[in-house]
Amino acid sequence: MTEMPTYAEWARLTTVAWVQNLPDVVCKAHKYGVKAIASPGGVYADPILTGNRTLREEWAKNLLKAVEARFLDGITFDYEQPIAALSDEARWYTELVEITRDVFHAANSGYQVTVCVAWSPDGIDDRDYDYYGLAQASDALYIMDYDTQSWIFGPCIAGANAPIAGTRHGVQRYLDLGISPSKLILGVPWYGYRYPCLPGTASDARFCPIKEVPFRGVNCSDAAGRELPYDSLMKRFQHFNTTPMMRDHSTMSPYFNTLEDGIVYQYHFDDEMSLKLKYAYAHAKRLRGVGPFTFQMVSNPSIWEAFQVFQVPNRLPDLDKS
Repeated sequence: MTEMPTYAEWARLTTVAWVQNLPDVVCKAHKYGVKAIASPGGVYADPILTGNRTLREEWAKNLLKAVEARFLDGITFDYEQPIAALSDEARWYTELVEITRDVFHAANSGYQVTVCVAWSPDGIDDRDYDYYGLAQASDALYIMDYDTQSWIFGPCIAGANAPIAGTRHGVQRYLDLGISPSKLILGVPWYGYRYPCLPGTASDARFCPIKEVPFRGVNCSDAAGRELPYDSLMKRFQHFNTTPMMRDHSTMSPYFNTLEDGIVYQYHFDDEMSLKLKYAYAHAKRLRGVGPFTFQMVSNPSIWEAFQVFQVPNRLPDLDKS
């Protein structure tokens, strides 16, 4: 995040992430009893995957010093490089997270160490991590349920950023591994995608064929589109308004088309209705919490109010108390 918007309802929040260079936001978070955490690379160095335990311990201790110097409350790992299943690198990553948690908790039991993970544990983008081990080694996993079109195996067309069916499937797969729901936080997108449709696409077309842009061995991906914050998407809808707002009932998410300089674009994103469905599912599964990527992308109060579906009267218990 680049800044915490003034309209943020702090009473709904437990944690804000990636605020290492925003001391004003850190102070405001602490004023409201909200934890402020960083990414390792944001304050010290990216995770070091090595079989040398001494080097891992030194890395964790230096990371702790960087967090303490900024008056932060913890760290969240967001390592997203491919790792082969059951490899040394997968084991070293889990061990690094565990060492970091132990070092941080020894310094302050209130410090929080979490891990960002793919929308499903089933080798998404070749990330075959030890997800069960990571859950045990950390305080919680943040499921990044967005950009789920990174690999498109069907027709190469524009689609929802995070279809509700994928949300349910991904969360359930983590639960199937034996991970406690109290260790899982559902991450949702407060942004969408702008896809240029191939020439010849009608301005009111339901389907938008897109250029094949390969990603890690798959010919078609969401890299054919461009990420846009929710607020930017709504401004474009109001300005061009080529088609009315539509909803894909198979993904339960909205979309619309525009005609800009002779090119048809299709926009896919999440709104209050699609987010409520995901929050309701997270609540039904008794997950620890939900959290958007990212807070500064939305000024619409209805998007913030959708959090009410998760039915948290005040705020969730601190991660370190479970």
